[in-house]
Amino acid sequence: MENWNRKWRTLWCWSNVYLGWKVAQARSRALPQDKQAAYWEQRHEHFANLVWDNIKELKGWWVKVGQFLSTRSDLLPQQYIHHLIKLQDMMPTTPYAVIEKTLQTELGDLSQIFSRIEEKPLASASIGQVHRAWLTDGTAVVVKVQHADVESLLMHDMANLKQLSWAFGMLEQGMNFAPILEEWQKAASKELDFRFEYAHQTRAYDAAQRSGIGVVIPKCYPNLVTKSVMVMEFIDGFKVTDVAKLD
Repeated sequence: MENWNRKWRTLWCWSNVYLGWKVAQARSRALPQDKQAAYWEQRHEHFANLVWDNIKELKGWWVKVGQFLSTRSDLLPQQYIHHLIKLQDMMPTTPYAVIEKTLQTELGDLSQIFSRIEEKPLASASIGQVHRAWLTDGTAVVVKVQHADVESLLMHDMANLKQLSWAFGMLEQGMNFAPILEEWQKAASKELDFRFEYAHQTRAYDAAQRSGIGVVIPKCYPNLVTKSVMVMEFIDGFKVTDVAKLD
């Protein structure tokens, strides 16, 4: 039932956006030229709100889509960027009780590994969230944990996205996004297995150590890495978008 509801909401949202866009095109052509820009600004704001509300409700892979689109100011009007860029920092979190259950399933007796885990996450994203913790020897670490049922959710979202792409491709020439979606699906399968991330991060860490360049990469703990959990060294820092701290 949940998957059907997601499919229906996805269809409702994008059908409204598409039909609204076609109506707006027709109405715009009937307006004086000096009024068309203001009309489209209002329409773009309306469509952007529809898309934003849909992504907030569905979460899952749609957050990835929104995050990608938020970087494409060359492709989308500013109204969409203004809403979608909020996806970089406004992801809801999974309750700690659910996170703790995942950790116990993946790692076993947590008291044998951690002396403390902060229940409030440092950050949350579409795939998982990160908690600060301390190993039993006092070492500060971060624990990255996948959201519950995220794999099933993302795969269903990808299937819905492919169906939308096919439908829009039939309606509008040049709107076939199938090749892009195929690449996204390949990337998603790896993102859903933290062991791939561990392998890449370890290679980067080793390369940085050998080269002596001034880049700090968190060290991973291989015995605390599974498909759904990854423990690594805690390094205090800030986002590259924090201009004040960059200065």
